[in-house]
Amino acid sequence: MFSWENFQHKRLQGEGLTRDISLLGAFILTSTCPPNMTLIRVEMALPSLVGISADIRIIGEAQVVRVEHPRGSHGENGFAVVQCDLTNWTLLTDQHDSEHHKEFMSALERDFA
Repeated sequence: MFSWENFQHKRLQGEGLTRDISLLGAFILTSTCPPNMTLIRVEMALPSLVGISADIRIIGEAQVVRVEHPRGSHGENGFAVVQCDLTNWTLLTDQHDSEHHKEFMSALERDFA
């Protein structure tokens, strides 16, 4: 999930799937692309790599650095983001981290209210 503020100060949101992800950024496939160079809030859920039932979530801010739209009917819309600062992404892994998730969702709801 991701959200951003447009030039009219309206909070917009979207969701998609990550195609590539690294410590520095990600590429997100989605039908809703924020404009290039926009700052976004993002929450990415990843499946556990060790078989534990809890998902791994990355939450934070990033900047859109590339937007791709397919030519014709081939390909999917998507955009690339890089995190703005190595200290602004939070990695959540346990059930007790659900409080951080609730705070993130509350912030999104506040922004859209």
